Amino acid sequence: QGGVRVMTFDPAGKTLYCGGFQGTNANQAQGIPTVVPFDWQRGKAQIPMTPQGEYLGPVIDLAYHPAGYVIGAGSSERGGAIWFWKPGQVKDSHAIKNRHSFRGLSLHGEGLHLAAAAFGDDGGQAGGNGRKLNPKGEYPDFAGSIVLYTLGPK
Repeated sequence: QGGVRVMTFDPAGKTLYCGGFQGTNANQAQGIPTVVPFDWQRGKAQIPMTPQGEYLGPVIDLAYHPAGYVIGAGSSERGGAIWFWKPGQVKDSHAIKNRHSFRGLSLHGEGLHLAAAAFGDDGGQAGGNGRKLNPKGEYPDFAGSIVLYTLGPK
């Protein structure tokens, strides 16, 4: 189930960033989160970007920050993560972890604020199958939230 889930161009339209993951288990959405930059004019893949830490799940959204770095949001059964890469870096320069999985992100135009959509339940379940049944034998509903971040000047 690996592959591309999301794409975004840099502001100049020279590089297309494709986010998803390298699948490691054909029966589950597990794998190494990966962003592959493509030189748009040459049609050539560049060096893939992955997180520094261990994480199994796809990059599900991307944004290009005006300061020149790529932001990716991830989703997994263990929670979400947001990674920051400078173009040309193989590993992220910074990561933010969240208890709940992310489903999307949006960067404010000035680049100082980031909103990320997340889902999970109050019992710590981050998402995916395997949720515990409640005392009535039912699957509890997941809750959605918007997580707001203020980004530094770097």
